[in-house]
Amino acid sequence: MKQTVAFGMIWLFCSSAFAIAPVVLSGPSPAISSLYTANTSNIVTYTVNNNVPKSLPLSVTGISNGIQRTTVTGDCGNTLSAGPSTCHIGLNINPSDGQIGSAVSQTLQIDYQGRTPLTSSIAFSVSGLFAYVTPNLFSEEIDQFLVDSQGFLSSSFTQATQTTSPLSFGQMTFATVNGVQYAYILDALGGVFWCSIHGDGSFYNCLSASSTPGLGSWSPRGISFATFDNQYAYIVDANSANVFQFFLDSTGNFSQYILYSSLGVNAPNNIAFATDSNGEQQSYIADASGIVFLCQMQSNGTFLSTCSPTPSSGAPSSWVPFSIAFNTVNGIQYAYVADNGASVGTGNVYRCTLNADGSFQNSSCTATPSSGAPLWNPYYIAIKTVNAKTYAYVIDQVAFNPGNIYRCPVDQNGLLTDCELTPTNPPTNWQPTGIAFR
Repeated sequence: MKQTVAFGMIWLFCSSAFAIAPVVLSGPSPAISSLYTANTSNIVTYTVNNNVPKSLPLSVTGISNGIQRTTVTGDCGNTLSAGPSTCHIGLNINPSDGQIGSAVSQTLQIDYQGRTPLTSSIAFSVSGLFAYVTPNLFSEEIDQFLVDSQGFLSSSFTQATQTTSPLSFGQMTFATVNGVQYAYILDALGGVFWCSIHGDGSFYNCLSASSTPGLGSWSPRGISFATFDNQYAYIVDANSANVFQFFLDSTGNFSQYILYSSLGVNAPNNIAFATDSNGEQQSYIADASGIVFLCQMQSNGTFLSTCSPTPSSGAPSSWVPFSIAFNTVNGIQYAYVADNGASVGTGNVYRCTLNADGSFQNSSCTATPSSGAPLWNPYYIAIKTVNAKTYAYVIDQVAFNPGNIYRCPVDQNGLLTDCELTPTNPPTNWQPTGIAFR
């Protein structure tokens, strides 16, 4: 009888012990994405729970070619502490330029000298971060540059697209409609090209968008997309002082538009949107007459009323606003205005602080960089974060003079610093008019 009881106790102990797996792998956090961009650092963390009351040696294998182990908080190191214990294993997913367009499939393997190693599948595709530049106002091409890990444009480039006459590409942007991303390119002679995008970032099937005023009847200058009750495209016409709101169909084509001719603007060059501290989305128009206009919007994407100059007082006395972009630094939202200047080399970039209602604080627009700024004529500005660092990209162009692009880090006060040419050796007689990223 004693033997029977002892055997039963032993069986109960063993079954209880093995009800819990000795070592458990969970994660990662965040989950593996289906797509990663080359030259970007992406940290994911796995959790290892050791339920064995003794320490165990640990080794990590099965990863290479763009995936490396990296130290994280609570890192396991090379040993699992005696259980119950928990530690972490970090991976840095950082694919290279050579992997762009490829699919990566690897199996993380964690050996703790158990019977079977712990495994986790890792699979994703690799894309590149590309910058797209219109090299000339009267150009038939868009130059496509790879962006490196420090935010510089590569020294070489390809042509993202060519199309048919009138061959006058201006500013461009990207928008995703029903899960598909398209490129939208303005033709200064009166067209809007709407392009599909290959996996390598180049464009194809560039068509003239439907339902526009038509060639020769307008001069589209700046474009932006915003979502209200639906997604809309907004385009400003610098020659007629009109603003257009375009409706999109399910394929991303324009289906109809509303013309606004009485918003009070004079020479609109660019339109942008930002959400104020009250949660309201506002539009901003950079006007070459020397004004930035703030336009209140309704929930259906229409303009509420006539636009108002912002700031209401204390604006730079001689600025010529050509473009506007937004960025938040340490919880403070700023607007960045590209001032094309009254003559060659007299332009500025201004950082303006926003009030809660989205208007610019009076007398808050500060020229930046505060020292060492290029002798430039900012024509267009874009803000982009690369590897957790934020940069301003400033298009420097005036009249028919050769132009440049400057990459300027944004510091903790939202000011531009250390502006450098990018690419370092731009094409001869380059006259860039816009830049967009994807």
